[in-house]
Amino acid sequence: MRTPLFLLLTSFFLFGAVRLAHAQSGQTGTAIPAVIAGEQPTDGSVICTGRGSYSMCKDSYSSAIFGVVSVLPAAAFESAPQDNQHLILTNGEADVRVVASGGDIKAGDLVTSSSKPGIAMKASRNGYVLGMALEDYAPQNKDEEGIIAVSLGIHPTTVFVDVRSNLIEALREGLAAPVLTPLAALRYILAAFVTIASFILGFVHFGRLAKSGVEAIGRNPLARLQIQTTVTINLILMVVIFAGGLFLSYFILVL
Repeated sequence: MRTPLFLLLTSFFLFGAVRLAHAQSGQTGTAIPAVIAGEQPTDGSVICTGRGSYSMCKDSYSSAIFGVVSVLPAAAFESAPQDNQHLILTNGEADVRVVASGGDIKAGDLVTSSSKPGIAMKASRNGYVLGMALEDYAPQNKDEEGIIAVSLGIHPTTVFVDVRSNLIEALREGLAAPVLTPLAALRYILAAFVTIASFILGFVHFGRLAKSGVEAIGRNPLARLQIQTTVTINLILMVVIFAGGLFLSYFILVL
């Protein structure tokens, strides 16, 4: 019987005071306190980070998603009470406010922030997501708000294959990230640099080769077939360089 008490006391001294709540709430994970600026959230509201503050998310697929307000988490770190302070879950399972404006939600679907403050929706394109829905939500009125259980796992996703929307979303996230998430901004900048560098390298190399090949054919028409074969091989190498650059950029984005 001493072991649980010993672990609890050890956690207290190592990590600070932890308040245990009702496990029957169905939520898991340990919440942390945060002061919310602006309009105050309710239980299940999706919270984003800003410039030194927290507020309810107001943009769809926001790259600044931080967590979900939980009035009754399973456990929470205690701190000195402050005005507008709320408990935030960043992992585990949480009850989340949702609407079906992005489509009916089924268990297993990814959910993300929406343009409605503090409310999540189904994710249907690449971008940052809050986590995976554990319940269905399919109201007749798509703007009707409900609450479902969500397994939190905040990360950028690339599971959707619409190339056009992927590129537009990458640009949008890249422009937003320098202010909100410096590490994400670095990934986008590095991926863009690798992509541009591979195209420039491929075009410069092939351009020089094509020019020298034409000149060589003019000087020695009998070697035309051999020169054309060399140019073709180098054209294939240029395509390989392009593909390698794109693959490396994609790998950087999904790290």
